[in-house]
Amino acid sequence: MRYRNWIFDLDGTLVDSAPDVIDALQRAMEASNLVPAAIVTSDCIGPPIKEIIKTLAPEASVAAIAKAVSFFRDFYDEAPMSRTLAYPGVIDALEKARASGCNVFIATNKPQKPTFRIIDHLFRGKIDKTACIDTLPGTKLSKAEMISWLLLENSLSGTDTVMVGDGVSDIKGALSTKCYPVGVLYGYGCARDLAAAGCISFVEDSLHLYSTLEDLV
Repeated sequence: MRYRNWIFDLDGTLVDSAPDVIDALQRAMEASNLVPAAIVTSDCIGPPIKEIIKTLAPEASVAAIAKAVSFFRDFYDEAPMSRTLAYPGVIDALEKARASGCNVFIATNKPQKPTFRIIDHLFRGKIDKTACIDTLPGTKLSKAEMISWLLLENSLSGTDTVMVGDGVSDIKGALSTKCYPVGVLYGYGCARDLAAAGCISFVEDSLHLYSTLEDLV
């Protein structure tokens, strides 16, 4: 196996969180009196919530966006997240990775509170360390910064590490930290955007996640 360190994005890579995120997002915008400029779908998911709301309500003021973000955090962070599920084959992939001696990490644009609730519910004992957008107090980390933090905290080299995700920021973050990028096509991103960002390896079906990563040379 070429890469012994595996970093995964969360939403759209390990879990399908769309139903819970969309519900909280719609409720937050309604509570903030914001009308979405487009239908709220899973295509919106991936970036930090502030960026999502800016895209859905481009004419909204800074104050209105901040209010919507606050409502979203209230609604989403306290939701049971019963509709957030691991993609088929993901849990098996994580278990096989750890059994084979790989280090398994998560780098996500989610804050710590909902992230660790999901991990505790779905992936307890299967993740070595997690980097979230708010891992460092007072700072909102980019995906590249999360990856760099994980590498530094665990004394790892990017050249021995693969970054797996469905978003452009996952691919760009991987390349900027000398990690090998792998794009998943079963999540919320698209092959064209991932390829344009520099990705050349893809996982089309979550059931093939482990075998694809295992076969990288």
